[in-house]
Amino acid sequence: MATFNTFYNTLDIQDKIRGSLMAGAAGDALGYTVEFMSRNAIIKRYGKDGITSFELEGDLARVSDDTQMTLFTANSMLMGITRGMMRGVGGLPENYVELGYLDWYYTQTGIGSSGPHTWLRDLPRMAHRRAPGNTCLSACEALLNQREVSNNSKGCGGIMRVAPMGLLMAGYNVRGEEPYDEARTAWAGGEMARCTHKHPLGFLPAAALTNLVHNLAKLPTQEGINKFHFIARNATHILNDIYKGEFEHDKKIMQDLTMRALELAEGHLDDAAAIALLGEGWTGEEAWAIAVYCAARHIDDPARAIIAAVNHDGDSDSTGSVTGNIVGAIYGYRFLEEHHLFCPRHRSLASTLELSDIILTLADDLTTSCIIGEWSYLDTPEKSQWFERYCEMKPAGLPKYRYTRAFTPDAIRHLNTNEIFVFGSNLAGMHGGGAAAAAHRHFGAVWGQGVGLAGQSYAIPTMQGGVETIKPYVDEFLRFACTHRDLTFYVTRIGCGIAGFTDRQIAPLFRAALPFHNVILPHSFVSLLTSTQ
Repeated sequence: MATFNTFYNTLDIQDKIRGSLMAGAAGDALGYTVEFMSRNAIIKRYGKDGITSFELEGDLARVSDDTQMTLFTANSMLMGITRGMMRGVGGLPENYVELGYLDWYYTQTGIGSSGPHTWLRDLPRMAHRRAPGNTCLSACEALLNQREVSNNSKGCGGIMRVAPMGLLMAGYNVRGEEPYDEARTAWAGGEMARCTHKHPLGFLPAAALTNLVHNLAKLPTQEGINKFHFIARNATHILNDIYKGEFEHDKKIMQDLTMRALELAEGHLDDAAAIALLGEGWTGEEAWAIAVYCAARHIDDPARAIIAAVNHDGDSDSTGSVTGNIVGAIYGYRFLEEHHLFCPRHRSLASTLELSDIILTLADDLTTSCIIGEWSYLDTPEKSQWFERYCEMKPAGLPKYRYTRAFTPDAIRHLNTNEIFVFGSNLAGMHGGGAAAAAHRHFGAVWGQGVGLAGQSYAIPTMQGGVETIKPYVDEFLRFACTHRDLTFYVTRIGCGIAGFTDRQIAPLFRAALPFHNVILPHSFVSLLTSTQ
């Protein structure tokens, strides 16, 4: 059986982290359509249930600044980890989010410093203004000009973007690594909001949400459902440990609002009436309370929870986003896709939600605290260029890229259902010897098919000429692996048997696969690739 090291014994947490970010973006997209509409106007336009499915622009459900800033939060934290491990200095993820937010500011205004801090900054798809919050814009302007951020804002622009911190530390925890304890994790989430929102009720809710998603993501779904009330209450009580002797009045507001939200969730009022008692979500504590209410009230139906969170007077995209972060951390991504969350029945969430490929990429990097997080999956030309620059221009003396996962076993006799055997073939698909014969005998390779996926095998032709004729098929395989991240691909020493090539000739074809979490390479390939960077 193919084996994984501790980095890859993470399938469940990966699904939870994907779920939290994708459901957050889904709630954002659903609410963005009605953000500035009253509940009466929503009902008048969409019917008595309000908006219940995406309203598409072209063929996509558009997200707002909430999702944009969440992605910059994740990307900048991963950048900090990468630089800390490469250079041996810094690396605390929360110390880098201000740089990520400056990159976000550049996408909104075209104003910025000389170079990007994240690979997200120069992606054209990120350069859209989607009702950015004034507090975030003015705070970023101050940071860019090296002025102190000075405001008394308790807007929800802090809480709506910090879930990645809780998810990052959940990934560490599941792997048995604990760089931060529970209190430090929540504090870091609060500080990430505090850099732009200076009122305690602008950053205390962010600390609470960080704690909530951190704990929910680590639990099996049913346990998260059963313990939700306790975990939500604890998320505000832990504020007493983090901010001892500080913000007593505001901490009490958070605790009282949480209890009220949980009590209303058990009560008889309908969603609209209950949410009206908690506020409109424009401020951090109101967005927190509405999200806790909606998740608790509809704990058995995450779609219903998000629908309740957006169909009210107020900041629908932010309350939808925060609610999505919570219920997605409980149920995971596979559940969302199986139930076509807010999508037409023939569409997947991944194909309908704007930026879904970037969301899933960063979710997977958060799962493993990917040390190559500045480049991540090389599924766009922009990101591929980053990695090529790293390999070619990295200053001498810095540590080389570290391949941190298992190697392809020398002999594979059994695969799990999500694992694929990658072998060298010929264009005629005559699988008569070597790894090709094993693929045909054990893993579903089809006689007569010499290229691509068949059963639990993937064929890469190696017998039709020189190395240059193999490269297009390897590139095609890597594109396939990028778009099928739920599968793990075990690459054998293709071309190094009957075809007569050497590892030194074939290994460079797989250089771009080094950061791919789901592509497992032979030890000989990795040794050559990492020794020549």
